[in-house]
Amino acid sequence: MESDEKQNVSLRCYSLGEAVAAEKVRTWLGQVSAVEHPSPFVLNVAGSRKSRSGGIQKCTRCFLAEVLAGMIQEK
Repeated sequence: MESDEKQNVSLRCYSLGEAVAAEKVRTWLGQVSAVEHPSPFVLNVAGSRKSRSGGIQKCTRCFLAEVLAGMIQEK
């Protein structure tokens, strides 16, 4: 994990194709929301451009839906 103390930013990089990526992201988001940002916070998602990686938007949307659905079910 990288952290920018001045901006209070935690950075993570995961591959959408990684089998356990969604679980890793859920765990990280749970830690961030519990420790670093107990109030609502902004999740910035960045990656390849659609013009360079066809279908990346759909893959990312599905991945985030999986991550967030898992977090809702856990509560």
